[in-house]
Amino acid sequence: MPPTKKKTAPRAKAPVTDFAPVQLSSKTPAVVEDRVPIFYIDDVEYTAPKKIPRNVSLRIMRTARLQGDLAASQELMEAVMGEDAYVALMNCESVTDDQLDQISQMINDLALGQTEGKA
Repeated sequence: MPPTKKKTAPRAKAPVTDFAPVQLSSKTPAVVEDRVPIFYIDDVEYTAPKKIPRNVSLRIMRTARLQGDLAASQELMEAVMGEDAYVALMNCESVTDDQLDQISQMINDLALGQTEGKA
């Protein structure tokens, strides 16, 4: 009796996708950003961008994972406001808890409000 051939399963074909890698640039875009006022100290306006850059969001998520929510919140405020505004607020002895909470909430809304409803 001749040897019988084993039936082999057909080889799986590589999946066909329309995947294309995302092309990024490390250069800062030369776009003038729209800003909104978030607080005033002695009639000096301090602003934040209406649209928070995605790299800031990624950095904040990493800080939250590695160092906790408090460190991430502080880093978000400083990144969004800028160092001058953060230092001015930090040195303003008349700021109340409610005012600080309101400023923090405004910044969180700017940062997180952009991603609501997106999956």
